[in-house]
Amino acid sequence: MRFFRHGDVLAIAIPESLRKTAGVQDGDDYEFFEIQKGVFALVGKKELASKFPAGALAAQATAAPNPQLAALEKTGFLVVETELEAKRLSKELEPQVKGHSVMGVRGFDKKYYIATRTFLAEAGEKVQKALLKGEMTLGQACVATKMPQDACVAALSILKEEGEIFEKRKGYYALVR
Repeated sequence: MRFFRHGDVLAIAIPESLRKTAGVQDGDDYEFFEIQKGVFALVGKKELASKFPAGALAAQATAAPNPQLAALEKTGFLVVETELEAKRLSKELEPQVKGHSVMGVRGFDKKYYIATRTFLAEAGEKVQKALLKGEMTLGQACVATKMPQDACVAALSILKEEGEIFEKRKGYYALVR
């Protein structure tokens, strides 16, 4: 398959063999969904309507427990790989974000770090205590705080965003004094 310009829209060319196998006809209506960055799904509107009557998708989304939210509750932090996931979680966590009990940042590594205020208080205290000895790399901070790397990166990223610490030079963190 390939994309091509057709007037002022972008169209998809579907090979004839796939068109026949899928039963796609000229004029069929489809919905286009981005599952994650670079991964897309085409779903026929008839199929979508028959499997998910109006409102069923929203009801299903709210009824199904989100494993990421359970992980956030358990560990106090999350590392999110894609912008799409981060936006979805942002909507789900909107009341907690507005209430300042959950915060998040996008790191320079293009990952999103989300943490609870409770996690950040505990992890932040460990990180700041370790940095009292002087600047440290991520690895040194992990050892000094006895935190897993993901947890340490989450804490460092959010503390940096909040102005508590800074990256003195690439990969070296220090306290703001």
